[in-house]
Amino acid sequence: MRTKPLFCTLTLVCCLVFPQAGAGQGTAEFPDSAQALRTRLDARVTASFEKSFGEILQSISRSQKLRIILDRRIDPATVIKCQAQNESVRTLLQKITSMANVAFCEIRGNIYVGPKATCHWLASLCELHQQSLKERLSSNTGQLDAKRLLTASDFQWEYLSDPTDLIESLVTSCGLSVSNPHLLKHDRWNENGLSNLPISQKLTILLAGFGLTFEWNIANKSIELRPFPSSVVLKTTIQKSLSESNLDKIKSALPDLKIKSSDGTLIAEGRYEDIDRLNRLLAGERVSTSTTSTSENRFTLSVAKAPAKDLLEAVANSRKLTLSASPEATELWTKQIGVDVKEVTLEELLDVITKACGLKWTINDDELEISE
Repeated sequence: MRTKPLFCTLTLVCCLVFPQAGAGQGTAEFPDSAQALRTRLDARVTASFEKSFGEILQSISRSQKLRIILDRRIDPATVIKCQAQNESVRTLLQKITSMANVAFCEIRGNIYVGPKATCHWLASLCELHQQSLKERLSSNTGQLDAKRLLTASDFQWEYLSDPTDLIESLVTSCGLSVSNPHLLKHDRWNENGLSNLPISQKLTILLAGFGLTFEWNIANKSIELRPFPSSVVLKTTIQKSLSESNLDKIKSALPDLKIKSSDGTLIAEGRYEDIDRLNRLLAGERVSTSTTSTSENRFTLSVAKAPAKDLLEAVANSRKLTLSASPEATELWTKQIGVDVKEVTLEELLDVITKACGLKWTINDDELEISE
């Protein structure tokens, strides 16, 4: 039985210099939209710490007023040593999650920290469940309170809450039930919450840490728990006419997104994050199109012996990343190593190379950083 809370509550002895979110503007609220979260993540911070992963996340959450949910499968006691000098909160999160060998994703105004595969698909799964619910409700009018099911709201829980109780309370509040709740493991969570989400996305996030998701059964007024999927593909249609050259530019900027153009219509298939970037690009926004999570891109590499530096340079070039290393790392990456992998992700390949010579890696924006 796991009784450890999501965040440790030991006394911080690290140095964290954060501008208080909303300073000088009254009491700051948690972000309630994707745009508000992006603005909060752009804030510049200076930090120096050597403390547990959970404590660092908790400190960032409190100082920046961010909803950060830590997956129950991740050990919050992992010690992280890192420095940030006038860097964005996003870059800081990228650094510390990379050091903990996990990832994070953004869902409206919320941040989820967890296994890389889970974070790669979670936002897409949230959107898929919301779309599915709308479709099912349209063909089952009158059976359920559609407004309650589709309206976004905040959701908070107290210290030592039982996640099974949280999930069942959400479901029953909308006139539904969980058909197979026995699949949920007993646990106790620290106080936390979710900002401005509809029930479908709240459930998707709460279930992710159990390796589960769900399927709607509107006719029986229930949900059925299912294994978390290995991939999620969203499809959207956008009424937009683009020249061939502009379409090629967008395809180049979003290589993981399948885009077709026909009769003034764009048809895009891929992850939620890439579709969101496409919509923002078409709206004239200036957005980052770099992709640090690359579960869809696989690498096969067989090298009997070569300097780790050469392998890292080859990998960086293949993803159009700039390679940099700390002084300590440059002394270690000259080591001759052998690599033999098939169909692995970028993250897995970098793990193999760096661990062979006692190094760590981090991807920040378009830079692959190697450290001891």
